Amino acid sequence: KDLNLLMAKSDKVNILKNKLRNDSFYKLDCVFDNFEKNKFALIIYIYVVAGFSAIDVKLDLDLVIQAKESILKAIDFANKINKPLVNSPFIIISCFSSELIKIDLNLFEKVLRSSQKEGADFFELHIDISDLDIIKDQLLLVKQVFNSKPISINISRDKFSNANIIELIKYFRSNITKDIIIEVDGSEESNNNDYNATLQSISTADIIHKQLIKKEKAFRNIPILLSGGTNSLTCELAKECNVDFNGITFGNYARIDFEEFTKAHSIKNDLEIKNYIKKIKNFII
Repeated sequence: KDLNLLMAKSDKVNILKNKLRNDSFYKLDCVFDNFEKNKFALIIYIYVVAGFSAIDVKLDLDLVIQAKESILKAIDFANKINKPLVNSPFIIISCFSSELIKIDLNLFEKVLRSSQKEGADFFELHIDISDLDIIKDQLLLVKQVFNSKPISINISRDKFSNANIIELIKYFRSNITKDIIIEVDGSEESNNNDYNATLQSISTADIIHKQLIKKEKAFRNIPILLSGGTNSLTCELAKECNVDFNGITFGNYARIDFEEFTKAHSIKNDLEIKNYIKKIKNFII
C-alpha cells in the first residue's frame, strides 16, 4: 500500500512536470472574495471538464473539500459523455506571505496536513513582504509536508522592483527549495478591459528570463506561469513578444466572464453549460 501511494505521488509529480515542460499548464485561480458557494462549485466543475490542469483555492480546509467534490463530479460527467479526462487536476492551496508572519506553527501544520489528506497537491505563496527570512520556518514546514512537490511563488511588480523580484527568487531557491514554480502577476489595480495587467505580467516574465533564467544555469529549468489580467489572448500576446512561458493562470478574468455567463444564462440548463465549457476549452487548444 505504501509503495502504491509513493508511486501515485511520483506519477503526479511527473504529470505536473510534463505539463509544465510542454507549456500546457492551465490553472484556475479560485481565490475570490465574496463568491457564493454554489458558484464556487460550478466554476470549478466547468473548468475541470474543460481540461484545466489545476485549481487554486485559499488555504482553507472546507474550500479544499468543496473543490475536491466539484472535481469528482466533473470527472464523472466527463466519463458519462465519453470524453474522460486524461489526468485529474491538481488542487493548490495558497496564501499571502504576510498571513504567515503571526500564524502558530502547530496550527499551520495541522491545516496543511488536513488539506493534503483531503486532496491538496501543493502550495503557493503570494509574496507581499520583502523579508522572507521571518517566515522561513513556515516555508520549510510547507516543504516538509509537500516533500515531493514544488512550491509555487506568485510575484507581482505591483509590490516589488525588478531587482527585488530577482533577489526574492534567488533567496527562495537557496533557502527553501530548489523545486519552484514562478507565477508572475500583473497589476492588481488594472481594469480587466485593457491589456495593462497582461502586459505587466509578460514584461515581468521577460525580465526574469533575461536577468535570471538565461543568465544562471541553476535557474534554467524553472517554469513560469503568466497571471494577472490574463485572458483568451494572453498566449498570442506573449508569443508576439517572444516571451517564453509554461502555463497560464486564469483568475479575475475567469470570474468576471463566469459571472456574466450566469447572469445571462440558466445554470440549470445543461446545454448552456456544455456550450460554455466548449468556450473555455478554446482557451487551451
